[in-house]
Amino acid sequence: MDIPEKKKKRNEFMMILYDLTDGNTKKEIMLQAINEKLKVSEEDLVNIAQYLEDVEFIKLNINVRIALKGVEYVENIYSSESNSPVAW
Repeated sequence: MDIPEKKKKRNEFMMILYDLTDGNTKKEIMLQAINEKLKVSEEDLVNIAQYLEDVEFIKLNINVRIALKGVEYVENIYSSESNSPVAW
């Protein structure tokens, strides 16, 4: 996966997780549920999730939860003037 595709898939992951949890930081989701919409390989899914955990946007255990920092990130996407996802 090239760099622009990684950035796109990370943003998509966060948007899907936010949608599935409705921004609730206590609600846990299975990674497979995210990947039903994201449609990446298992290896890419794990790499994306690990990166997002490293930047504290999600919390991983057996399942995944959106972290407060992740909620703020997704909500800031929509409050920005450009309405386009921020690239990391």
